[in-house]
Amino acid sequence: MSMTTRSGSAADAAGGTSDVYETVDALAGGGVSTEELADSDDDDDDSQPGDDSDDSVEEVRDSHGAVMVAVEGPDVYHTSWEAWLSYFTGYCERTLQVLPVKETMSRVERNKRLLRTKKGADASQLIPQDIEPYQRTYICTHGWRKRKSRSEGSRPRQHIRLTNCPFRFVVQWNVKRKELEVKSGHFVHNHQVSARAFATYASSRGVDSVLVSARVDGMLAVGAKRSRIYDYLLELDQNVIQVDVYNLVRAHSASLVGGDDNEATARELVSFTAADKENISSVAETAVGDTGVISLATAHMRRIFSRFSELLLVDCSHKTNRYNYQLLTFMCMNEFGEGSVAQHSLLEANGDWHMDKAICHFKRSHPTKIKLLRVIIVDKDMNKIRVLEEHFPQARVLICHFHVIKYLKEMRSKPEFGKMSTDDAGQIDACIHKMVYADSSASYQTAHGALKGLCERIGVFGFFSYFEKNWNDCQDRWVMHRRADLPHFSNHTNNRLESFFGKLKDGVDGSMAMSQCIKALVAFDRRVENEYGYRHARIGQFVNSNYDDEMANVLRFTTPYVAGHVEKEYARALDSVDIYNFVRDDQDLHAVHIQGGHKPHQLRDDDWRCTCEFSVSMRLPCRHVIAYRKSVSVAGALIP
Repeated sequence: MSMTTRSGSAADAAGGTSDVYETVDALAGGGVSTEELADSDDDDDDSQPGDDSDDSVEEVRDSHGAVMVAVEGPDVYHTSWEAWLSYFTGYCERTLQVLPVKETMSRVERNKRLLRTKKGADASQLIPQDIEPYQRTYICTHGWRKRKSRSEGSRPRQHIRLTNCPFRFVVQWNVKRKELEVKSGHFVHNHQVSARAFATYASSRGVDSVLVSARVDGMLAVGAKRSRIYDYLLELDQNVIQVDVYNLVRAHSASLVGGDDNEATARELVSFTAADKENISSVAETAVGDTGVISLATAHMRRIFSRFSELLLVDCSHKTNRYNYQLLTFMCMNEFGEGSVAQHSLLEANGDWHMDKAICHFKRSHPTKIKLLRVIIVDKDMNKIRVLEEHFPQARVLICHFHVIKYLKEMRSKPEFGKMSTDDAGQIDACIHKMVYADSSASYQTAHGALKGLCERIGVFGFFSYFEKNWNDCQDRWVMHRRADLPHFSNHTNNRLESFFGKLKDGVDGSMAMSQCIKALVAFDRRVENEYGYRHARIGQFVNSNYDDEMANVLRFTTPYVAGHVEKEYARALDSVDIYNFVRDDQDLHAVHIQGGHKPHQLRDDDWRCTCEFSVSMRLPCRHVIAYRKSVSVAGALIP
C-alpha cells in the first residue's frame, strides 16, 4: 500500500493549492507544515479517486528505523456531511481506528478569510449557507499534543495514551465539485493498529448498547453489587472494564431521580420535616443564590446529644453526592461507647461561611445543651478550629492524635526539609509519638529535647523550626497530658466518626443526586434509632460470668462499655489499697488527699469525684475512690 497522501483530482484544479495553504492556516499547530501539505498535493497529480489500493494494514519503517503502520484511507468524495458521518462510522470500525475531530472551521470563518483575498471578489467561491461547517480536521486519538502538566507530583506514575501519532486528514467542502473532499491526508500511525488494541477504547467497547444498559438495570433492580454485575457482563462476553460498570451504575442512579434535582431535594426536606415535629432542617443560600449549606438534625439526633453533651467529634467526608458537596458530621458518644450522629450538614465548600451556617443550625437544634459542651475533636484543619472556637468559647478544641502523627510524618518527608535516612526518619517519628502521648510536662520536654538534638545531628533544621513555630506553642490541642482534665471519654482520635463514614459509604456514593443523598442519610439514622430503641426497650439485664458481686452490680445498672472501664479501676484499687495514704483536709471536711501513687490526687466523699485523669475524663468512679471506700469500710457497695 502507498503511504503517500491520497487526494482527489479536485486538488489539482485551479485554486487547489491556495486551498491547501488556507487549510494549513486553520490548522494552528497541527504538526504538518505548509510545505509538506503543498508537496503532498503535488505528489498526487498522478493519482485518481478511483485508484485501487491494498486494504490491509501494512507495517513499514521510517528513516530512523521506527515501525510505522500504514492504513487504508477513506473514500475521497462525499455528497454531504450526513453522508460523510454515516460512512465515517463504518470506516473507523472497519479499519480499527479512533479518529476524533481536532479542529473545525465554520462557514462564516472561511468566508471571512476569502473576503480578505482576491478570490473573495468572486461570489461563486464563497461557501453557501447550507454548508456547515466548512471543514473538519481529523487526527488519531493518540495524536493530541501533550499539555503542560499541572501535577504537583503526588501521582508520579501515570499512563497516557499520547504517542504523537502523525495520522491526520482534512474533510473540506469543494466549491467546484459541490461535495466534500478528503484531502491533505497522512494515513500512517506510529503505534499498533489491531482488533485487540481497538477493543480498549471507550468508544468501541459498546457501553452505550441498549442491551448492556438493560442488563445492568436488571441486576441493580435486584440489589446486585458492582463486582457481581462486572462478572455477569464478562460471562456474556461483553467488552467492558470495571470503570464502565461504575459509569453505568452511576448513570442508572442519576436516571432514578428524574426531573429537576432541586425539586426532588426540596421534596425530601419537606418530607423530612413533616415526618416528626422535632426534626429540623435548614438551607443556607450563598450571595449568588446557590445552595451553600443543607443541615439536618433528626429527633433521635437531638435526644442523644441532649443526654451526652460534653463531647463532640467533627469531621468532613467526600464523595457522598455527584455535586461534590462535603458531608460535615457532628457526632457525640452514647452509653454503649458508640458514636452517635448529632447533625449532618452538606457543604458546597469547606469555607468559614459554610462552617458558620452549619454550626448555627447545630446551636438552634440544641439551644439548652450547648453550654455543657466541653471537648471538640477535629482533624488538623486550622480554619475549622478557628470557627469552632469562635462559636464555642467554653469548649476546648483538640486535634485527633492520628492526624497529628500522620501530618507531621508527611511534613518530615518533604524535600524542602532535606533528605534523611530511613533510620533517622524512624527516630524522628518516635520522638513525635512520645511527645503526642507524653503523660507529663517532663516527659514532653525530654522527647522535645531528643527531637531537637536529632534534627541538629542530621541537619534538618528546617523541620525543627517548622515544628517550633506551628506545633510547640499549641500543646493544649494535641499533647496527651494537656487534655487530662477534660471529659473526652478516652476519645483521642476521630476513629468513631471515621468508622461511621465507612459504614455510611455502603449506601452513599459520589454518583448520587442530592435528594438521594439526603434520603440515604435519613434512612441510615432511622436504622440506628431503631436498633438503639430495641436495646433500651428489651427486658432483662447484662451479665458477665467473670464478674464478682461488685462488678455484677455495676453491670446491672450500666452497659458493658461502662462496666469494662470500671472493672479496670476496680482491679487496680484492690491491688493498691495498701499503697495509698488517705489524709482528710483540715479545712474542707469532704476533701481527702491521696498520696502514695504515681501522682498526688484529691477526692471528695460528698460526690465521689476525684482529680485523677480517669475520673475527670470518664466521669466514672476511679481506683482512688474505690480504694478509699474499702480502706474506711464504707457501708454498702465499694463502687459508688
